[in-house]
Amino acid sequence: MKCSALSLSILFLLLSSLPAIAQEYTAGQAIFTKKKCQRCHVSGDLKKKGPSLEVIAKAYQDGAKLLSYFRGDMEPIVEPERANLMKMRRKQLKKLTNQQQKDLSQYMMSFKE
Repeated sequence: MKCSALSLSILFLLLSSLPAIAQEYTAGQAIFTKKKCQRCHVSGDLKKKGPSLEVIAKAYQDGAKLLSYFRGDMEPIVEPERANLMKMRRKQLKKLTNQQQKDLSQYMMSFKE
């Protein structure tokens, strides 16, 4: 019986966090679109100017590393030789609020395979 109560508690906690995750995803997708990130970064095999969202998510492994990159605390992991292409965009990312950066990171990390 204890196992069932514990399982239900864990399930409740997981389910109660879903709306927040969905909200971050939606907000992050809106920022991604508003900042026109899709001009260079898309999902799938279609190669644009920059790496795909799947490649970015896999390389950064978690949202904390991607946030560090957004904030200028970390050099790029993906295609560092092309970092100059992101220079102006990175300045825009630094101007986002912490929550906006987190939302964008959550959205981009959702493409991790």
